Amino acid sequence: VRSGLTLPRLRRLSQTLFLALFVVLLSKTELSGTFLKTDPLIAIANALATHALYRGLLWSLAILIPTLLMGRFFCGWICPLGTLNHMVGNMRLGKKAGRQRIDSNRYKQWQTFKYYLLFALLLAAFFGSALVGILDPVALTVRSLGLSILPAGNYALPAAVSFKQAHFRQGFLLGAIFIAILALNLRITRLWCRALCPLGALLGLASRWSILGLEKRPAECEDCSRCLLHCQGGDDPVPGVPWRKAECVLCMNCVGDCPEGGIQFHFFPPAPSASSVTARFGANENPLADARGSDRSPDRE
Repeated sequence: VRSGLTLPRLRRLSQTLFLALFVVLLSKTELSGTFLKTDPLIAIANALATHALYRGLLWSLAILIPTLLMGRFFCGWICPLGTLNHMVGNMRLGKKAGRQRIDSNRYKQWQTFKYYLLFALLLAAFFGSALVGILDPVALTVRSLGLSILPAGNYALPAAVSFKQAHFRQGFLLGAIFIAILALNLRITRLWCRALCPLGALLGLASRWSILGLEKRPAECEDCSRCLLHCQGGDDPVPGVPWRKAECVLCMNCVGDCPEGGIQFHFFPPAPSASSVTARFGANENPLADARGSDRSPDRE
């Protein structure tokens, strides 16, 4: 259990460092596009729009290749918008406690919407449209912070926030949309990441062949459902049901929360047998029937 608790701490450290790096680079005008250069969705959309390959595509391989090996690590450990969504989603609300919180973190069919959105955006890019730049999470965060949030901070705290140009058109609208995206997490944890993020959809598709996977051990499960309490991706880490690899953002909370060590990430994990999927709950039974101990689980960021 101690080793399991280390993983969420490392993830939080990574999120903090990369978010700080993102803000620092954003404040330096000449470096503000650094994160965008490594964005696979922006790279693919540009290639489709221009009908040509260019050298800048190589930067995106720094994200795409590790995703093919480890899954959606970028979403859970690096993405600035993902980190902000994670932070807001962890705010304590009575409505997100106990069984309601567990149920909200189960996989939902509406999470597939982001894949249809990805297809539509790439199709638009093929015909020369730049719609990807509106909904790509990195571009969205750069635009929202750079044109709205940081200038607003410059007005409020001119001595603390240094930003040369203090006013931008549509800054209020951009800021309102960005805040609304973050506020959605108070209703459903990482709703943007689960249902709307086109980059998450692209990385989710790539992660389906990753060699890092989740091993569930139903024999060691006590049906406490703690692995669902702080799940960020809605990927069903609970033993007894199929794990949704493409939805997992590798937050590692399920590993840290499991008191029995019945959930572990491994390279080349053994494939689950059909009997292990239905052994505990049956084919049609809801695994939330017994969620004892869920309210006693320590809060996980």
